[in-house]
Amino acid sequence: NESFLRCSVVNSACCCAGFVNPYLRVQDLRVPVRDCGFERTKTYHSLGLVEGLLLTQLGTRQPVRLLSEQIAEAEIPDIVPPEEKNPVNFNIVLVMPWEEYNSDKAGYDAQLRTELSLAVSIPAELVKILGAQRVDLSRRLQENVTSETAILSAAPIPAPVPGIAAEAVNFDVRFETEARGLEQLS
Repeated sequence: NESFLRCSVVNSACCCAGFVNPYLRVQDLRVPVRDCGFERTKTYHSLGLVEGLLLTQLGTRQPVRLLSEQIAEAEIPDIVPPEEKNPVNFNIVLVMPWEEYNSDKAGYDAQLRTELSLAVSIPAELVKILGAQRVDLSRRLQENVTSETAILSAAPIPAPVPGIAAEAVNFDVRFETEARGLEQLS
C-alpha cells in the first residue's frame, strides 16, 4: 500500500505528486528526502491536496481540487550507524502439523523467510530462522479452559473438536541488521 511521490522544489517549498489508490482505506505515501533537500533530525509540515473529477448530482463530472484542513508534521530521522543497529528477535507461531513441517524443514523455512522479507521490505538474506519447536495446542487449550472454568463454574472440560488443528510450529526468527548481515554474507 505504499506509493513513492515525485517531488520538486517550487518557490522554496517541496511539492510532491502521486496517485491516490481509491481502493485502499489507508495509503502510505513516501517522500524522497534527497528530492527536496530535507535535513535529517529536522521537523517539516505538510498539507494535502487532491485533484480529480467530482461526480455531480446531475451526473456530470467536473474537475475539482480539495485541500486538506489537516497539517501533518514529521521529523526526518537520523541515520543510525550500522555498528549501533541491533538485530530484532521474535517468535511467530504457525498452526500446522509438526510432521508436515518436519517433512520439509528447509522448504518451509525458505518460504517463511521470503514472506517475512516481503512483509517488512528487507532482503531475505537478513531473515534468519534460528529454530522451530512443536507446540501442542490441545494441551494449551485445555489448560486455558481449565483455569477459566475453575474460576467461572464447575463445567467439564470440552473434548477436542474434530477438524481443529491441535498442533503448531513456533519459529524463532531474527532480522539481522544490514551491517551484521553483510558481514556474514561475505
